[in-house]
Amino acid sequence: MPLNRSSVQTILIVDDEPLVTDTVSATLQKHGYQTITTKSAEKAVAFAHQTPPPDLILMDIDLGAGMDGSSAAKLIISETDIPLLFLSGHTESEFTARTEKIPSYGFVAKDAGEAVLLASVRMAFRLFEAHKQAQERDQALRESEDHFRSTFQDSPDAININRLIDGVFVEINDGFTTLTGYTRADVIGKSSLEVNIWHNPADREELVRRLKEQGYCKNLEADFQRKDGSITRALMSASLSTVKGVAHIYSVTRDVSERKKAEDALRQSEERFRSLFDDAPVGYHVLDTEGRITNINRTELHMMGYERAEMIGQPIWQFVVEPESRAATLAKLSGKLLPGTTFERTFRRKDGSTFPVYVEDVLLKLPDGRIAGMRSTIQNIAKHKEAEVRLHESEERYRLLIENAAEVIAVIQDGAIKFTNFQAETLTGYSRRELLGKSILDLVMQEDRERAFTNHQLRSKSQPLPQDATMYRIQRKDGSIRWVEVRATVISWGGSPAALNFYTDISQRKKAEEALEGALQEKSALLNELQHRIKNSLTMITGLIGLESERTDVEAARTILHNLRDRVNSVTRLYALMHQTGEVQKIRLEDYFGHIVRSLSETYIRGKSDIQITERYEPVQIDAKSAAPCGLLLNELVTNALKYAFPGGRRGNVTIEVHQNGVDLIITVSDDGVGPPPDFSLQQPGGFGMRIIQLLAEQLDGHVTFTRTDRTTFSISIPLH
Repeated sequence: MPLNRSSVQTILIVDDEPLVTDTVSATLQKHGYQTITTKSAEKAVAFAHQTPPPDLILMDIDLGAGMDGSSAAKLIISETDIPLLFLSGHTESEFTARTEKIPSYGFVAKDAGEAVLLASVRMAFRLFEAHKQAQERDQALRESEDHFRSTFQDSPDAININRLIDGVFVEINDGFTTLTGYTRADVIGKSSLEVNIWHNPADREELVRRLKEQGYCKNLEADFQRKDGSITRALMSASLSTVKGVAHIYSVTRDVSERKKAEDALRQSEERFRSLFDDAPVGYHVLDTEGRITNINRTELHMMGYERAEMIGQPIWQFVVEPESRAATLAKLSGKLLPGTTFERTFRRKDGSTFPVYVEDVLLKLPDGRIAGMRSTIQNIAKHKEAEVRLHESEERYRLLIENAAEVIAVIQDGAIKFTNFQAETLTGYSRRELLGKSILDLVMQEDRERAFTNHQLRSKSQPLPQDATMYRIQRKDGSIRWVEVRATVISWGGSPAALNFYTDISQRKKAEEALEGALQEKSALLNELQHRIKNSLTMITGLIGLESERTDVEAARTILHNLRDRVNSVTRLYALMHQTGEVQKIRLEDYFGHIVRSLSETYIRGKSDIQITERYEPVQIDAKSAAPCGLLLNELVTNALKYAFPGGRRGNVTIEVHQNGVDLIITVSDDGVGPPPDFSLQQPGGFGMRIIQLLAEQLDGHVTFTRTDRTTFSISIPLH
């Protein structure tokens, strides 16, 4: 149990000699400790298991009949985490030998004196706290080591540690075996060159060079030879670390062979598409808004017999036989005439010969809808059939893109599924044959159908959707539930409007969101329970102080205990207010101060009508950290006024005011009582209460002022940070 330096520490004294028990108890209480006494070893064990348990146990060895102290100590230490200090009047070896194998925090003789007793108790507390801190450090170290070990072993990447000087393998993870095929038995104690893992030894030399020059190496791409002789491409990053004075290489390697294949395929695809543009069986040219050619492919240049430089920048109608070509082209580029179906034109070659072509124009538009130019396809009629083959190939590429998309793509028309890709079978469990013609709402959970229908209706009208309208649940063929997120756009399908929908499975994301929400609720409940426990603990402390004050006949001690009770009460009220309101960051001072003043009124003026309290509070909120010392300040000022300002049943008034002056909080307590002595000064306050007021004000960077007129006024100015 961690020691709480801010609370009174409780010590259980176990001794069968009442005189010794009372003497030790009085000594400890005089020095601020709370004590519990018993002469029975069995009761001591019971006390050790109560809630809350004592903070320290002073245990006599010889307890007379029944269980002795050493046996009780063994039992307590084996079942609890309470520090134990042996206290005995016997120092003979036969008694001390009983304690030697018991992990206590020392041995002190009963006649050792007050100083030795207190020093032993304090040392026991310090040793216990040091022991707990060492346990926590050991636990943190074990957890850190376990985390590193788990991270190292479970990483999907290959991780290996080699000596820098000779490349000998010191450790590898399972990812290394997966990447290379080599097990620990294959490589540990051998160098990377002996294993022959580097396909090109120069790559290792480059790695070592970078490490020596920079201390690290990032993204070294190299070929590695697997155990079966195959070559794999991987990306390595490494850094140097020193273990027992020896430099080691810590390497993380990721298999990028598939990525390289994809990059090569993409590059080849781009080259193919560039080749398709330039070497297509049809001609292509692009016009700007004035009809000038800005780009043209080789096929069209070959058709025309020109070089590229001879046609770029020239108006297209310069190469067309039909005179109406100029007006038609400019009309399309100005938006007055929409490009229609394929039409026929006659082009003139550089040598003057002509040939018929099919022309298809497409307007190029900017994102804001303005026309940026026009792209035209020029097709020699003689190669029309060949062009149809190319068109089919183009359609096939789009089909492959759709079929291999990671999400479900579906065309919904009149509420029914008209087309879907293969991913729909994976998501729903239905075959495409079963899905085609099926109402999309039949797949949606009953509770979500209205939202799904709203989604479809708004999308069909191109209207914005509510935030949650694009997410709903579907029921698979096997009855299981999946969450999906839907994106859609309006298209034309078979000459009629339809929705092109993209469905993404977000079931895992929803589970994560629900888990996060549960964690937040659990955290809130934990915080609420913590506040409740603190409030109850403070209430218990207040009750204990009250019981102690009733037991003592010494008026000065009773006064001190009453004052202490009021101070603890002020903090208790703060936690009670936080528990009631659920607010842990900001506290409304008018509510908090009102609770404190009502509590003090019940203590000092209940049933009396000769003292009146006036409260004037402006609405002010401060952080909870500052609220506690503010409450203690108010408690001290109001307590002083109620206890000392109206002696002998004198009538009077105490006024409490709180307001905000710019960036400062002003707390004022005044009374029309007898006032402090004439020689009273804030510089030499004398009383403990005033010293507390000044210390609390300093803690809050505040300032205390005192004025004496027809009323005694204490005012505290506190900056609101």
